[in-house]
Amino acid sequence: DTLNAEIQLGSITTVKEAIRWLSYTYLYVRTLRAPKVYKVGLGLELFDPDADPTLLRHRQDMIHTACVKLTKCGLIRYDTRTRTLSPTPQGRIASHYYLSCDSMKIIGSALRPTLTDIDLLRLFASSHEFINVRTRASEKLELRNLIGRVPVPVRESVDDMNDLHDDGGQQSQTGAGAAKVNCLLQAYISRLPLKGFALAADMVYVRQ
Repeated sequence: DTLNAEIQLGSITTVKEAIRWLSYTYLYVRTLRAPKVYKVGLGLELFDPDADPTLLRHRQDMIHTACVKLTKCGLIRYDTRTRTLSPTPQGRIASHYYLSCDSMKIIGSALRPTLTDIDLLRLFASSHEFINVRTRASEKLELRNLIGRVPVPVRESVDDMNDLHDDGGQQSQTGAGAAKVNCLLQAYISRLPLKGFALAADMVYVRQ
């Protein structure tokens, strides 16, 4: 996601520039000091850290892997022949609104002109940014009341299990957690008051 932001700004236009940019990061400094902790050379039987003191090969692999993933998510254009990187409109949206590439792939694959308000809210509630939002037992009563007050029906139930859906390594919120995010999104848009302190705290996170 950080690499995507740099590409959208135009400060990185080639793989060579991306590899050099990675050497300026704190991650690179930590990797130099503890390469085994960061799995440098993992899967290579003949890896010799002394033969590559700047970890150039490792940085090349990291940048290539990140560029391939960003390309699959539609956030950048990666020309493997010329080794150039260019931004896309979806990548600019992700960069400007701090959306992860996983969320953008979920939204990009599901977004259709025929989506209803119910489907749109379910889609946003399944974003990767909300995977850590859980429905607590103490919140269920207020959430049930909130479901009855929000303008758009919520298909999920707060009595379901908190669960994550894994689609090829990309996780999204389902069940009670998705119902809670959906309710809080609608409550914020509709300016509905909340009583519970815990819900108010989660509302701040959802609003941001």
